[in-house]
Amino acid sequence: MDVCVNGSGSASFVDYTFVAHCTWLASVPPLASALLVAWTGVLAYLIVSTTINFAGAAVQTVFKLGGVPPDVAGVTLLSWSNALPDILVMVLAAHKPVEGFALLLGSGLFTATVTVAALNLAAETRQTVDPIKFSRDVLFYVATLLYVEVVIRSDNTTSVQHPWGIVGLVGAYAAAVWLTEKHRHRHPHDSFLAKSSKPVAYYDSDPESDWDENDVLLPSPAGTSSPIKADVADTSQETHDSPLQGLVDLVYPQNAPVESKPLAADDIITFTRAMTQSAQLGPNARRWILFCKPPVLSPPCYNTYATYARARDSGASGPAQRAFDAWYHRLWLPIALALTTVRRLVIPVVARDAWHRPTAVVAMGLATAGLGYALTHLWTPVWGGVSGCGVIAFAWASSSASEGPRGVYLVPFVVFGLWASTLAVYIFEREFPAALEAWSPDVGSATHLVLTFAVVWTNSLAGLVSNVAIAHRGQPLMALGSCFAGPAWALLVGVAYHIGHAWYFNAPVTFGEVSELTRFTYGSLLGVLGLNWIAVATYRFAYTPGLCILLLAIYAICILAILCIALHIDPFES
Repeated sequence: MDVCVNGSGSASFVDYTFVAHCTWLASVPPLASALLVAWTGVLAYLIVSTTINFAGAAVQTVFKLGGVPPDVAGVTLLSWSNALPDILVMVLAAHKPVEGFALLLGSGLFTATVTVAALNLAAETRQTVDPIKFSRDVLFYVATLLYVEVVIRSDNTTSVQHPWGIVGLVGAYAAAVWLTEKHRHRHPHDSFLAKSSKPVAYYDSDPESDWDENDVLLPSPAGTSSPIKADVADTSQETHDSPLQGLVDLVYPQNAPVESKPLAADDIITFTRAMTQSAQLGPNARRWILFCKPPVLSPPCYNTYATYARARDSGASGPAQRAFDAWYHRLWLPIALALTTVRRLVIPVVARDAWHRPTAVVAMGLATAGLGYALTHLWTPVWGGVSGCGVIAFAWASSSASEGPRGVYLVPFVVFGLWASTLAVYIFEREFPAALEAWSPDVGSATHLVLTFAVVWTNSLAGLVSNVAIAHRGQPLMALGSCFAGPAWALLVGVAYHIGHAWYFNAPVTFGEVSELTRFTYGSLLGVLGLNWIAVATYRFAYTPGLCILLLAIYAICILAILCIALHIDPFES
């Protein structure tokens, strides 16, 4: 094979095609295929978990320190966290920008249908949205799509109006967010959301429930065996006479999350516990809503939880559940802990429930060394070593064994955490297509379609997991805002990157020929956005279960149509 002589020419760090077809693994094809499949799955996990548990954790720190309102956090910080992998795809597709835009359109279609439906179903209540904010986010997404269409149609031009279009969109959206938040603070009781919904607290009859399994259920008083509906908690006031203040206060004190508990001096988080917390997706999504006071409290379904609790207490879990638990704890958890430990050594994490001082200090030093390596034309090895030692000393002096840094001392940790996690996601996304290509050395159009679809699906999965967890834990409106603002930000930053790339090299802005498949995806996405707004407005600005199921069905139809177009299949041909 030519690949054994010249290599596959892959831009990844490992030539997977050469390893699978030109080493001793070539004599055992089933083993080579199994290893490639397993490693591809690990890479998908690394992309999703690094985006949510590391990059997302750094962004969440900004949210917590700045006191950003939940609605603003959903359309800014959470949206940027979810859009990060898609932006990196645009960077990887710099030589073929139009294919990068096709990826973002496919990811946006998935988010506007599957993710929106899943997060509203996970909230388990009829979700009422604010008409002004919902219309603002959808309109921003539509305006971004139309702007991208204008830029692509003016292909091979050097128009100076393109940057002004980006500045205008960003400025208009920022002004709209500021105005809506200003009106909310001035008139907290006049919004459609405040008039059309009231939060309700629910009790839990299981005295052993904890925060991880049941976020918004209170232990019942003694002698109570059934769920009792509590008094309506008015969260529109800044102060309350009752202890039911926001989502955190709706949890019994001894079962409160670790973020709201005072940490004793001898209650230092162990290394294993810190790594386990970083390996889970749920705790990180929960940090988004710990300090929020949601206008609508969405309790989990009591019947579902009660059934699970009875089965757990009686030990009557089925064979499938026991097999899954055994597989998770004996096989996958050790792998996840090993992968998490490696990333914790190079990516600083300051979340309190996952804080471990030695690993954070080492990560600060290694992140500095990585930055120096990336800027080798500016930094000498000596200067990089001195800087690394200085950062390590600062990290050790500004933190303690029981808690991380606070105030301005936290800023370097957040900056280096974002830098290192972004670099890690970028590396994993370079390896992911290369590992898929190794399955078939003769890469044709069909294989390329599989590659692009796999990258889109993996990136979208990160946003799906995060948004569903956030919605289930009491902030569906925050998650919903990120579903429209996140893809819009990714598209806008992608356009800005390619315009800036062309400006830097003094070349015309060139995107390439737009395929029929891309145009169909573009039209489908515009139609889905219009359907979201019209259907929600028809049901008095609420997502009903029927509407969520309709969105899932529409996505399935779109996928079938995309496959027919890509494979040149006419389903109506006799």
